[in-house]
Amino acid sequence: MTIDSPSPGSEPPDSASRAADEDTTSAGDPSDSDETLSGPVRESNTLLNALLGATVTVTTAFLVPLSPVLGGIVAGYLEGADAGSGLKVGALSGLLALIPLLIVVPLGLLLFVLEPIAAAGVLILVTIAIGFLAVYTVGFGMLGGLLGVYLYREFNTRRKR
Repeated sequence: MTIDSPSPGSEPPDSASRAADEDTTSAGDPSDSDETLSGPVRESNTLLNALLGATVTVTTAFLVPLSPVLGGIVAGYLEGADAGSGLKVGALSGLLALIPLLIVVPLGLLLFVLEPIAAAGVLILVTIAIGFLAVYTVGFGMLGGLLGVYLYREFNTRRKR
């Protein structure tokens, strides 16, 4: 029984057949292309983009009204894929930006009310503030993410013209 081994300069038979298969499948299939209607496909890191958007949100929160929109725009522009991923990265950006705000707001409310009798009122205020902040940061972050994807598409198509 003899085993045929390839000569040192030739390719193994499996790799030659794989190369032939790749040539035939990619020739006529437009879905395998590296470009879409909105531009070249690029890999994105959703968590990193959301973290950058949240950083913009938190650092501009006391200077810019509707700062979650600005952070969402940054995250959505960096994500740049489609509307669904823009909403996702914008919401994630808002959630990440909510974490520091959840620490600051209760501490601020506790500084103003130190009486034990007012503890129930403070609890209600904290609950309302947390709910408002969650809707505010996540909702406007989603809007910003959608706007960021739109801006990415607009600027990307203008460069191609």
